[in-house]
Amino acid sequence: MSGNKDVEKNQKILFFTSLALIGLGSILVAVDKNTGAGLTFTAGTLILIFSLLSKFKKFKGLGIEAELWEEKQEEAEKLISNLKSLSVVVSKPIGHLVTKLGYWNTALSREELYKIQNNLKDELEKNDISNAMIDEALMEFHLFNLRGLKGPMYSFMQEAIKNEIKKWEEKLRNYPSPVNAGDPDYASLCEDKKKVYEWQDKVRKKFPELSLNNGIDSLQQFIQDFESEPLMNINENLLEKFKDELEDIKYYQGNKEFRRLPEWFASDPIKNK
Repeated sequence: MSGNKDVEKNQKILFFTSLALIGLGSILVAVDKNTGAGLTFTAGTLILIFSLLSKFKKFKGLGIEAELWEEKQEEAEKLISNLKSLSVVVSKPIGHLVTKLGYWNTALSREELYKIQNNLKDELEKNDISNAMIDEALMEFHLFNLRGLKGPMYSFMQEAIKNEIKKWEEKLRNYPSPVNAGDPDYASLCEDKKKVYEWQDKVRKKFPELSLNNGIDSLQQFIQDFESEPLMNINENLLEKFKDELEDIKYYQGNKEFRRLPEWFASDPIKNK
């Protein structure tokens, strides 16, 4: 700390000395001492530059063709930082819009979205954007892909619930009539049907969301809970059934890339409409 103070003190001494010499040069000009004035101006100017040397990249003669190096460097760094941030800001809505097109099944296939995602990633990397900022810029793509990867499990549950609802509705329709008030068997059928509808609502609204960092444990637990529900009549190990799909999700979360890219393209809802 004392060393820095000494440097600053010396720079101030040089600075005020240079001003004094330049001022003396002005006086000599006034009294027609041009030679002395020129030498004094030169000395004062050189001392001034030397006192501020740490801020200059270069100077040229007495024309003072100098650049404020530290200030320009700070401005350049700030500009580069702003441009990098801008590239992320621009990329995020692109991801939002194009993935929404994918949901609406109006235009973009999974293969087309994949190409857009990778083109954006390549451009961001070329501009030396950090990995964290790239992840932020491409987050909508990642979330879209993860929702697609968990799709087979969601669809399976919806179909299983749909089939069970049909069975319970048929049982109620075929129940002997008239139904006596307080009939325990009929009441039990109604209660079971209600539970099936509750599962339908649970799958629609509480099916686990996935991110790059978490969600897989919640998804596996949800699958186990669904399998263990007696009313669903699941007679197979669902974690084993969806082993590849769960591995695909884990791989994508860790690598931000598809483990089975051809299968991802082949199962595209747009192509299979």
